[in-house]
Amino acid sequence: MTQWVDEWLAEIEQKEVQDQFRLSALQADQCLQKIAELEAKLNDVETLAAEEQLLIERYRQTESDRIMKKVSYLSAQLEFFMRDHNAKTNDKSLTLVHGQLKLRQQRDKLEIENIEQLMPVASAKGLLRIVPEAFEIDLPKLNKYVKASGDVPPGVKVISGDTKFSYITIKGGNNVEQRQSSQAGIESGAESASDALEAATHR
Repeated sequence: MTQWVDEWLAEIEQKEVQDQFRLSALQADQCLQKIAELEAKLNDVETLAAEEQLLIERYRQTESDRIMKKVSYLSAQLEFFMRDHNAKTNDKSLTLVHGQLKLRQQRDKLEIENIEQLMPVASAKGLLRIVPEAFEIDLPKLNKYVKASGDVPPGVKVISGDTKFSYITIKGGNNVEQRQSSQAGIESGAESASDALEAATHR
């Protein structure tokens, strides 16, 4: 019934300027019918596209997780290797053909263990910041004070900064550096490395 509409649409689709036609009531109704059919097709296209996008996203997530798991494993092995190298040579960095391995000392952190003990000392040394109707320890000032004087007020615990491991890979061909860092625990890295080395030894 709407074949003439299809032919009409096919014709005007080839034209840059769409002509105006005088329609009868029947033709107008048939155009409405065709619009309903086209909108249904459009909905099918949108649904299919959404399903495809979901499949693509699932694939991307799965593959990314799988690849990152390998990267994390290798990074942990490199961290264990670099810490062992540092213990033997005291080197903080190691340059290799495909990149660099680094260990960087992190800043010490302060942990307030007993606020009651600390408050009198902090008040006397100007290590408080005024909050409406309250007093709070000004941690930046406290950190600066401890670092400058070496005096650790009562109620404060100094948590020594760990050495942070990082590596730089150089992608082949374009010398573009890809910087990554890993905070994988040395214990888990050590265990994984031991297993890997043991497996390699028996091959």
